[in-house]
Amino acid sequence: MQFEFNPEAPLDAKFIADRFPLGVIRAFNITEDIAGFLQADVNISGTVKDPRPEGNLRLVDASVKVPEYGIDYKTIKLNVNFTPEEIILDTFNITSQDGAMYADGKLNFRGGFYKGDISDSKISVFFDKFNPFDHKQFNMMLSGQADLKGKPGEVVFSGDLKIPESEFNLPAVMALLGKFSAPEMPTPILVRELTEHKHQGDSLITHRPIASIDTAGPTLYLENVSGKLKVNIPKNTWIKSEDLRLELSGDIELIKTRAYFEIFGTVDVVRGQYEILGRTFKIDKGHVSLQGGEKINPVMDITASYTFRNTERAEQELTVNITGDIDTPAVKFELDGSAISEGDAMSYIMFGKSLDQLTLDQQQNVEGAGGGSVAANAAASILSSQLTKFLGNTLNVDYIELKSGDGFDNATLIVGKYITNDLFVSYEQLFGQTSENNAKAYEVKLEYEIFRWLFLQLNNSSRDSGFDV
Repeated sequence: MQFEFNPEAPLDAKFIADRFPLGVIRAFNITEDIAGFLQADVNISGTVKDPRPEGNLRLVDASVKVPEYGIDYKTIKLNVNFTPEEIILDTFNITSQDGAMYADGKLNFRGGFYKGDISDSKISVFFDKFNPFDHKQFNMMLSGQADLKGKPGEVVFSGDLKIPESEFNLPAVMALLGKFSAPEMPTPILVRELTEHKHQGDSLITHRPIASIDTAGPTLYLENVSGKLKVNIPKNTWIKSEDLRLELSGDIELIKTRAYFEIFGTVDVVRGQYEILGRTFKIDKGHVSLQGGEKINPVMDITASYTFRNTERAEQELTVNITGDIDTPAVKFELDGSAISEGDAMSYIMFGKSLDQLTLDQQQNVEGAGGGSVAANAAASILSSQLTKFLGNTLNVDYIELKSGDGFDNATLIVGKYITNDLFVSYEQLFGQTSENNAKAYEVKLEYEIFRWLFLQLNNSSRDSGFDV
């Protein structure tokens, strides 16, 4: 069979899609749950070599849900108009659990847009309490605006984003990142058929070869891109793992003026705790500074403390201070304000006494003295650690801490939760031995952020009440 194909022949075609179901995408294993329809009305003129499509594409009653990644977009609206040299994003709205995302803009092209040779662009994206992902182990709320515009070689991005609340469980996030891989796409039917018949004797005569499409257009367009993106984290952003619970706040900037992106800004620890060998360290001060550069190397200043009772049952405080950059940090330990060695610090963490005392205690244990308290302290520490993890997974709270002082004689449970993004309430309950003179049986605190630098704190306990600014 022989037929003639002329790339210069005029083209006059029309493509119409009326409520084409998006559910067919499930066959490609891209998503589990997608609904809605595609509406299309496209006229194609020009020639086979240089087609000139013009028309409209819309999504109707669309929604996407991928539980594994926390994606749950309730409604998706898309309306795109295009001419051969221009694509206009008239409407692109996504509604999530708490808010929405909106986008509009246009792309101009040299020649047909299918060649990818962008001459100019302007895209704006708006977020209003939008949940890009909302999973039990990782979630985020996003507000603000981001823009991308400019000509090839002069593209500029900008934006001012705010993260009112978010939570990331590190083990779950790392496990999820390990699952990302490109899905295996089935071979298109047309390609498969052409491959099967490529050895048959059919022939095709063309007047001239069809020029290959230059796919480097978008890549060249984004060369030398520059700009600044600001991200504000007011509070209520949590980083969690089995041994770590941190609340962060800060302001960072993503800047590109050279061949690489740089990150500037500071991130502070509002409150947090970290468990070492079953002991809970409360983070008193945490400050991380990002100073740009091609390599991200934050400078830290973090102080955490652990309060315990020594062998004389006197209360002592062990403090660890981490300073310097992340590649070469300096770690110092102090006991009640006096520097101690790392070995002594580990001994205090594990047994509540120094290395010298531990040696004497081991000798005394042979005579039957002292060993019981060490075992009780270790058991209480491990138990409190496990209870903290269990309660944290069971209760719907943002912060939880269970502290045991010396053995099981007394313990303190602290739970806290954000009622709104500016109002944090905590409840502290002391169990075991208490007295009216030296301990509060309970304490309730309300912390309200008036400005970034001004807090109002109200407290009520079994002994007193008041407020601080």
